Amino acid sequence: MKQKLHPLMMEEAEWVVKQFDACVRKQLSRVNVSPKDNEYEDLLQEGRILLVKTASEYEVNWQDEVDVGRYMSLVGKRIRWCCIDYFRQSYVNREQAHEERDFYDLFDESIDIQYDMEQYVLMDEIRSILTIEEWELLKALMDESRSRTQIAKDFGLTRKSLYTKRHQIQRKLKKVMNHWHK
Repeated sequence: MKQKLHPLMMEEAEWVVKQFDACVRKQLSRVNVSPKDNEYEDLLQEGRILLVKTASEYEVNWQDEVDVGRYMSLVGKRIRWCCIDYFRQSYVNREQAHEERDFYDLFDESIDIQYDMEQYVLMDEIRSILTIEEWELLKALMDESRSRTQIAKDFGLTRKSLYTKRHQIQRKLKKVMNHWHK
């Protein structure tokens, strides 16, 4: 398989998609994307585009099993990376779109804070001193439906590490509250 740009004819592109569509579906399942997921069809289409794009970028001898194996390996890696990029970007977009709303909703639902300006300022100050991981951990710790063991598991921590991180967060919150009450 040599790298060489050569555009595919429509029939060739359709043949490649037909022959290797199962490869795309397998790669999606490897990154835990199932047909039930909302983004499945989008990622399936992206995978099919990568099939054709890769076939046009490399001269593949379709009769040679080794060449076809290399092609499938390359396409598989490209599809997985495409999925990772897609999820990373959708996560960033979701975080940007909901960050402020989620921030205030968290405290409204968890400890019934009234929506006045003083409390908004306090929440902003708390959010600004915590790292993203600490903020996510604080939200998890405030969720009464989750056990400490489950939270530790979700964050890839031991229970002891969870308690250490919780104490670090508490120290930061105490500083803010001491400053706030002055």
